[in-house]
Amino acid sequence: MTADLQNGKQKEKTKTPSKCCCCSYKVCSLLLFILSFIMTVTAVVLQSQFDAFFDRALKDQMHLGPSGLVFPAWRVSDLRMRMRVYFFNITNPVEVQLGDKPILNELGPYTWRIYMEKFDIKFHENSTLSYREKKWYQFLREESIGGYNDIITTVNVPYAAVAQRLKDGGTVAKSTATFTLNGLGQTVMHAKQVGELTFEGYPDFLILVANAVEAGKKEDSGFGTILGTGLRIFTNVLAAEPDVQGSFGYFVDRNNTDDGIVTIFTGEDNRQKINRVNVVNGHTELTTWPQHKCNKIKGTMGHLRPPMSSRENPLLIFVPDICRSLPLRYENVSVYEGLSTLRFVAGRETFNNSGPDPCFAGSRKFKSGVMDIGPCKKGAPLVISFPHYLFADEAHQNSVIGLNPRKEAHQFYLESDPLTGVTVSVRARFQVGVVMERVHGLGNLGTIFDGTIPLFWQELQLEALPPTVFQLSILRQLPIYAKQTALVLIGTAILISLIAVFLVYRYVHSTYVL
Repeated sequence: MTADLQNGKQKEKTKTPSKCCCCSYKVCSLLLFILSFIMTVTAVVLQSQFDAFFDRALKDQMHLGPSGLVFPAWRVSDLRMRMRVYFFNITNPVEVQLGDKPILNELGPYTWRIYMEKFDIKFHENSTLSYREKKWYQFLREESIGGYNDIITTVNVPYAAVAQRLKDGGTVAKSTATFTLNGLGQTVMHAKQVGELTFEGYPDFLILVANAVEAGKKEDSGFGTILGTGLRIFTNVLAAEPDVQGSFGYFVDRNNTDDGIVTIFTGEDNRQKINRVNVVNGHTELTTWPQHKCNKIKGTMGHLRPPMSSRENPLLIFVPDICRSLPLRYENVSVYEGLSTLRFVAGRETFNNSGPDPCFAGSRKFKSGVMDIGPCKKGAPLVISFPHYLFADEAHQNSVIGLNPRKEAHQFYLESDPLTGVTVSVRARFQVGVVMERVHGLGNLGTIFDGTIPLFWQELQLEALPPTVFQLSILRQLPIYAKQTALVLIGTAILISLIAVFLVYRYVHSTYVL
């Protein structure tokens, strides 16, 4: 009897664990099936809906409002910025004054680091904001071919300006001007230091006299009128603002300054308007050009373009220094620091004087490839083109000796991230030249070379820093990561389902045995 009792207890011990184990099989398999289902649904949602969700979320954040994703980087430029200037040294100045072609020797680069910061930012109710942008320039000797003391033989631009004003003047005015210019030691060609030609400037007696002449004198007041109406605009060639101290330089009074108040669209109500210029210094359009369409302020300032916009849509960049917008067309897919980008370029059509916008041709008629910016500079005898007359008519390239246009070195281009529209790389390249015309009766200008002489060309280089490139790369990879995650979830769900099936099999088998 004792033996039977012990056998009964042993059977009870054997049966009890089997029930617990079967219960565990049922619960575990059910939980695993539920988990597998959740993972499968999540994977399907990621595969089918993440792209649309991501696009909506990104567009919601891509604006220049206070909470916008790109606003902090826009306010304080998160870019590596350089300005490089290449001067054209005239190696045969005497011969040029006798009518020979200028022989040019390019000297450069002379490099400055640029700092930019937007300030006085004000938001308006119509989804616009206004701001000023201050710029600082620091000379970088280590990135330059030489220093501020390098000597450049070039055209005396204020002298050339006076000559242009006197071209149609009378004999008395020309004789008076010749006597005065000679007395002031002025010559049409001179040698100046790099520092003098750029930010430091140099004292110019013509400018000093011009500042002493009252504006609005009668035409019969002789040489004073020429100075009063002509020279005051040449003390800063690019900015067209007189220097009250009587100094001349291409960038005098440009350091630690701003270009005025600019109003742009934030893109909060319409992402296609982001960064589009609305008002410049209180004006919605210019008064520079003869036709209304050329006076329209169009495009952006170049920082951003609409997110996920078509590459086929040309970019318009408003350039205040030349009083117009430049069209940039899509060229190809490029790569910047491992990041795939869209490259937009300024091409042959930009300065096509017989193209769709002939009103940009100005009063002086040039063959294609050169733009008269005199109307933008109050009549200054200045022209702009791409460096070395890239894309210009051969007549321009053959008018001087020493130029070698190369697309890879001289083309204007901009690269932007196709997803966010953020600009990651820019090479803004322009050449500035002066128009020389023979003026009989004014010194030796009666025999001088008749044509345009390149003065210098300038490259503005903007490059996104590594943290920005990394952030853009992460944003670009998020949809890919989501799809990869979905595949992992599906694979894991299948594995979990197989485990659940195995547990069910064990449960059924255990029940059958018992």
